[in-house]
Amino acid sequence: MSTFLTGGTDVGPATRVTMQGSEARTFFLLTFALSWIVWAVAAALSARGSSGAAEQWDLSGPVFLLGVFAPAIVALALTAREGGRAGVRALLARIGRWRVRAGWYVFAAGWMAAIKLAVALVHRGVTGAWPPFGETSWLVMVGATLVST
Repeated sequence: MSTFLTGGTDVGPATRVTMQGSEARTFFLLTFALSWIVWAVAAALSARGSSGAAEQWDLSGPVFLLGVFAPAIVALALTAREGGRAGVRALLARIGRWRVRAGWYVFAAGWMAAIKLAVALVHRGVTGAWPPFGETSWLVMVGATLVST
């Protein structure tokens, strides 16, 4: 039986673990600090890139994404500190667990697509033109929607 170590206490995988006040504060402060520091670096890289530096080496996008994933990075780091490898494995094992029927996942993905389409239709109705979709391929957008849902 795998266990998750938290605060010096082993709890079974079916037990809900709640964070203590100080643990929650630590998580939010570290997440806030990491996100904003990384985003500031991304902004500085973007400003430097727009001043005539070679566009092929623009790292502002990937660095910005590092800030987007800061909550997950901080959660993994704090879990590793408290629970070691076993704690990280237990945390990551929850990603693949389906606790609801597949229909709800289909509904969630469809809901995201419906909202985005509704916003595009409102934009079309108000401005008379479709919103700019950028240069991102449809395959990447569909994949990102499925992963984010």
